[in-house]
Amino acid sequence: MAVVATNTVWSNFAVEAALAKGHLVHRDSTAISGTYTAHLAPGIYTSVGLTYINNPTSITYTRQTGRALNFLVSTSILF
Repeated sequence: MAVVATNTVWSNFAVEAALAKGHLVHRDSTAISGTYTAHLAPGIYTSVGLTYINNPTSITYTRQTGRALNFLVSTSILF
C-alpha cells in the first residue's frame, strides 16, 4: 500500500513569461495518490490506484481546466 502527495511549483520566471503573453496561469499543481498492490499467485501481482490532481496542466490552462481524477489497474506477471 502506498500514499503519495506531490506539489509541483512553477518558477516565477516561467509564470511571469506566460502572463506577459496573456495566458491564464497557475503557480502550482498538487496531487495525491493511493495505491494497493496484491499478490494474486506466484509471480502475479495486481495494483489498483486512484489519483486526484488539482491543476492537472503545466503553467498555462483554459477556463475548462479544473481537476482530474485518475483510476489505475495494472497486472504484473514475473517469470
